[in-house]
Amino acid sequence: MKSFWLTATASFKKSALILILGGLTVFLLRNNSPIQAANCEEFQCTNNGDQRAYTSCLSDKMACLESKLADTKSQADTLSSAISMLNGKIQVQELQIAQTAAEIKQLENEIGELSTRITGLELSLDRMSTLLIERAQTIYKQGTTNPFLLLTESDSLSEFMTDYKYTQMAQRHISQVMKQAENQRLDYDQQKNLKEIKQTEVAKKKALLEKQQQDLNQQKQGKQNLLNITKNDEQRYQQLLSQARSEIASFKNFATSKGGGVVSAQNSPDGWYFSQRDERWANQGIGSSAESILNVGCLVSSTAMIKKKFGEDVTPSSIAGNSGYFFSNTAYMLKPWPAPSGYHYADAGFSQSKLDEELNKNPVIVRISAGPYGTHFVVIKEKKDGAYIMHDPWEGFDKKFTDFYSLGQISRISYLVK
Repeated sequence: MKSFWLTATASFKKSALILILGGLTVFLLRNNSPIQAANCEEFQCTNNGDQRAYTSCLSDKMACLESKLADTKSQADTLSSAISMLNGKIQVQELQIAQTAAEIKQLENEIGELSTRITGLELSLDRMSTLLIERAQTIYKQGTTNPFLLLTESDSLSEFMTDYKYTQMAQRHISQVMKQAENQRLDYDQQKNLKEIKQTEVAKKKALLEKQQQDLNQQKQGKQNLLNITKNDEQRYQQLLSQARSEIASFKNFATSKGGGVVSAQNSPDGWYFSQRDERWANQGIGSSAESILNVGCLVSSTAMIKKKFGEDVTPSSIAGNSGYFFSNTAYMLKPWPAPSGYHYADAGFSQSKLDEELNKNPVIVRISAGPYGTHFVVIKEKKDGAYIMHDPWEGFDKKFTDFYSLGQISRISYLVK
């Protein structure tokens, strides 16, 4: 007995060791396979009709590329690494589009199969209904199913037995057909509900596909903008990067000096005010950066206000979500800033006469320099009774400009030109 237990214990320990080593092998394989940056191109995802296998391959490849992007982003201090990061994002976006398109195809195939099955169930239900009517008519012609009355109406015992057996068999058959029909009806209802669910999923996927295509276009636009403004020159890129970091740091200084944080949803009587502190988007990141709308989103909010004023369906969230508007992986907004359709922004140094001239046409975005307290952007919406009325992304809507700032702090004005 002792020998048996020793043998069993040794066998158990050996098996456990094999399991542990096997698990470790699987862990190591998993951590040295799809997600390693150098191996991303090993994923050759081909759509051979198996949509599930195709989308699974695309998911693995996206995970690999996103891991590679995370490494690149932390090193994006050169033009080449910034372009590499944008290329990676474009590739990920293209894979997401391919995956969504494959999922739509899979759902449409399933809907087609359900439609065929539903049609078959409809035909089956029609046949069963016809059969039930025929059986009911036959029993009706028999006159009755009451054994006593059937006996009195029969000419002989043999005739009675024949008629009685027939009516009993017919009743059983009708009962069976009714049960089958009910099961078919339940199955029919389930298949119809499932088809409706999948049709709803297709509609959602198509909306997602459209959004992904827009995001792809934005990524490509961001890459092209970066190449345009840097002229593919590393020195020019470094100058702009330094400028971007300085501007963003100045925005943060302003927010810190003002104090306060996130506030509840802000809505103005005119319907086109946006606060960078609004809880709906305050903590959202800007572009590909780690900066939030709350801390550095004054210009984002100001440009969103102008577009909203012209009837466009935008918010600071939608502006911040378009990485094509920002320099590289920073929250620094590239020029030309997003303007209402048919317009673009022009810049000028501050002069009160120029400000008044442009306010007679449209609201104006002004840059406020507050020295050590940082930099800020607000929208001056009008001049009323000699006072400038502003929509301030930090302080609120319809505020008197000189209650918070002086005209001497305005360093530049940005106005709309057709």
